Amino acid sequence: PEQNLGTDSVIEALEPFADQIEQDVADGTEKVENPEDRPLRLAIVGRPNVGKSSLFNHILGEERSLTGPEPGLTRDSITAPWITENGRAVLLHDTAGLRKSARAAGHTLEELSVVSTLDAIQFADCVIVVIDATQPFEKQDLTIADLIEKEGRAVVFAVNKWDLVEDRAGAIGKLRRQLDESLPQLTGSPLIAISARSGEG
Repeated sequence: PEQNLGTDSVIEALEPFADQIEQDVADGTEKVENPEDRPLRLAIVGRPNVGKSSLFNHILGEERSLTGPEPGLTRDSITAPWITENGRAVLLHDTAGLRKSARAAGHTLEELSVVSTLDAIQFADCVIVVIDATQPFEKQDLTIADLIEKEGRAVVFAVNKWDLVEDRAGAIGKLRRQLDESLPQLTGSPLIAISARSGEG
């Protein structure tokens, strides 16, 4: 947030999805009384402690969600209105980290958090899946992305903590190949390196 280096890349990646929604409205496949009044519904999801709330706060330019090194600080979805620089209205959702269901079972707050996150995905037009660059594409990441694709939502992958990656040469290409091999149904989805802490990407 201090440096704001290149975070517009995430916003630029979302523009085609906003344009597609507007086209769907024009085609009559998306029913909206006044397309100009309909905000893009955007959810931020991922495993616990990957930087979802930091990205949420950075996009909004204010501290709306709690952040810290402890996983699980966000227990429920938080929604905030946001207007992009070009005037596009967005409803931005920060969600609780999706844990493995076995680890969440029996913990009422965590179970509620999972339900709340799933509701946010179903409500969203587009979902940013935040990935930890130091532990990319773990099984839980792939499960989350597959769930979003099955719900028919557009996906943007934000590989966070990029500032902690020491050897960046070819790293994005390697992640792209890993993504395409693991989730061929999402081949071509935007994959963007970011640091929600420094603002990079």
